[in-house]
Amino acid sequence: MMGVNGTNGVEVEAGQGGGKVVYGDGSWQLTVFVTDLQVERNLRVRGDLHIGGVMIKLVDSLDIAMDWSDHAIWWPNRNKWLDKTRWTLDQYNVNADTVIHFTPMHKTLRIQLPESWEQGYTRG
Repeated sequence: MMGVNGTNGVEVEAGQGGGKVVYGDGSWQLTVFVTDLQVERNLRVRGDLHIGGVMIKLVDSLDIAMDWSDHAIWWPNRNKWLDKTRWTLDQYNVNADTVIHFTPMHKTLRIQLPESWEQGYTRG
């Protein structure tokens, strides 16, 4: 069901879980969680925006001087990196209900080996 608010041209599409707002130009709000800063941002985007453009728009909105070169977009619900920066949100099937994370791609991994492993290890 679609309705148009005549004062600001906002179309509202009712759906499961409330509804999503689709603006007159076809744009919508995308929720991005920035893991380093523990903040959430809502970006107004369209489906034809490429992933690189999403990252640029996000970093500009954060207004924090920081090295973002190791960061990429992670889609936790799909367990997937959106690493093709020329692909659009439409190509990845990202929509207004999607929450994505902007997070470092390379993380520190700590492994604790069992004590029995050390006993069986011989240098040779």
